[in-house]
Amino acid sequence: MKSLLVAIDGSDGADAALRQAIDIAAAEGLHLVVFTVAPRASTYLELSEKTDEITEYARSEHLAGGMAEAREVFADEILAAARKIVGSEREPQTSYISCAGDPADEIVAFATKHSADAIYLGSRGLSRVGGFLLGSVSRRVTAAAPCRVVIVAKR
Repeated sequence: MKSLLVAIDGSDGADAALRQAIDIAAAEGLHLVVFTVAPRASTYLELSEKTDEITEYARSEHLAGGMAEAREVFADEILAAARKIVGSEREPQTSYISCAGDPADEIVAFATKHSADAIYLGSRGLSRVGGFLLGSVSRRVTAAAPCRVVIVAKR
């Protein structure tokens, strides 16, 4: 079955990409794969707006797994929010998947392994410095993807 992979991170841009991918998947009868990556790299997390929130959550909940467990919880929350956006009335066939690793590498590896027909990503709107420091996930995915990449600007 043909599939669309939409990589989300909880940002407004990712939500816009998800909404667009839902419409395309529903209209064309494609399988929708909603995918999120909990980054392992500390430099990525240090620059992420979620770092303080993840750190505080791990501390307040006394998570035995510390940051790793907190990242997993946040990935689950991102997928739960995506389920609400997808909904049930007009839902295309949908899978929800999370993993840990470098976001760009994991997105490309999943798309390659599962022969995705397209990858949808949200534009984060990072500054040039932020994009340079983080390596711009969308830029890296676009350069290495085995299929078409659609980058959706936040609404």
